[in-house]
Amino acid sequence: MILYNSDFNDNENIESEDIGIAVAREEELVKEDPEKAYFDIWDKPMPEILEKPTTSNGNRKSSKQQQNDKEESQKEVYSQKYSGNDYLAEAVLIGNKPYFATSAKLSEINDFPSIVLLESIPLDETTILKPTEVMSYLNKPYVFDSKEEFYEYVEEVKNNEDLYSLFRQVKSIWKKYDDADDFHISICAADTIFSYLQDKIGLTHYLFFIGNNGSGKSNNLIIFHYLGYRNMMSTDVTATNIYQYLGSMQEGIGTLCEDEADNIDINTDKMRIYKNGYTSGFPVFRTDTTFGRKQYRFFTYCIKAFAAEKTPDSIKGKGFNQRILELHCTPGFPQYDISEVVNPAGETEHEKLLNELLETRKKLLIYRLLHFHDKIPDIKLNIENREKQLFKPIIRIFQDSNEVLDELLPVISNYVSQKRESNADSLTARIYQLIKTMIKEINSPQLESGKIWNRCFVAQL
Repeated sequence: MILYNSDFNDNENIESEDIGIAVAREEELVKEDPEKAYFDIWDKPMPEILEKPTTSNGNRKSSKQQQNDKEESQKEVYSQKYSGNDYLAEAVLIGNKPYFATSAKLSEINDFPSIVLLESIPLDETTILKPTEVMSYLNKPYVFDSKEEFYEYVEEVKNNEDLYSLFRQVKSIWKKYDDADDFHISICAADTIFSYLQDKIGLTHYLFFIGNNGSGKSNNLIIFHYLGYRNMMSTDVTATNIYQYLGSMQEGIGTLCEDEADNIDINTDKMRIYKNGYTSGFPVFRTDTTFGRKQYRFFTYCIKAFAAEKTPDSIKGKGFNQRILELHCTPGFPQYDISEVVNPAGETEHEKLLNELLETRKKLLIYRLLHFHDKIPDIKLNIENREKQLFKPIIRIFQDSNEVLDELLPVISNYVSQKRESNADSLTARIYQLIKTMIKEINSPQLESGKIWNRCFVAQL
């Protein structure tokens, strides 16, 4: 590993065959001057230097001229998030200036990766990656007042926070704004933290808040919008909006909340996205005919949350309904109204609560930067099939936090039991049992439809 420095002169000899991006020879350099420390984590091969670039009159170009020529020939690409095998880059705002907060695991000896702020990242010889500009955000950006504040958050989370402490903080916030049962609050808090590691797992369920007017279902989306990972919240979002937001660069670029989602089952394009977007690895392909025919891929995977007065149609939305956790909302008496807190209008207490929301979401992002490189081992559960797909991802995330599991497992177990009882008592299940009885009585699988309907009438189904 070498240190690449712009102060090298033309006579110095670079002996490495693999230069990549500028890298820190020793991690101590990061602590001394993090702004000058760049990491050799992209594994880009160093091009062969056959001769030094020259100007039209044959004079050798200065290092500054060479750098200017290179910058002019590079294509700029903007993104909120980018990751590789050994690094993670998250777009943040320092004041109003965009930076990438980059996390790189330089050594297996140290527990935590090195984190620095960079203005851009060269992906290859012709492409440079830049963080999303202020005016281009479709979600709430992560804003730090200064570089000093950013690094203070890094040290605070590194020294004082773990999954359980963050779970307690997030759960306490949900309790302030949502008067609901323990399963509702616990699963929402767990999903909030899970959203920051969703691209590590590649499988998720959806949250579906159901309730009449005045039940507070939309307030659940606002809470998730402020705490969840890069959440875009909208009403009547279109399939095109989703494609543009989740993009084509990498999966899990953010999360989605859709309010007033009562009629999503009649929007076939969106239903295909939602039925497909619970797992990674299955992009959607679209053809742009603006200039010829060019095919693009768009990712659909991320955790999503919805609010509506009813779930989608049992036939049209069958695959979708199997991926959701139904959370029924009823009028209650929460301690605070989230809609008022996010618009404090100078109210001192509300401003403190809003700061709590913003500080917690910044801690969650820093936790992601610090622990993105951690391995998440597989686990064995005593639930199978759809139930396992719904709950295994979040249980896997918290497998090393017994305190969180002590709260999660009982409420999940209770939810699964209630869901099984509900399915067993459904009309379909009761008709199925009646037909089984009729087949056993006549010892034949052939039944007349009229007799089936007569038995259903007698049984008052």
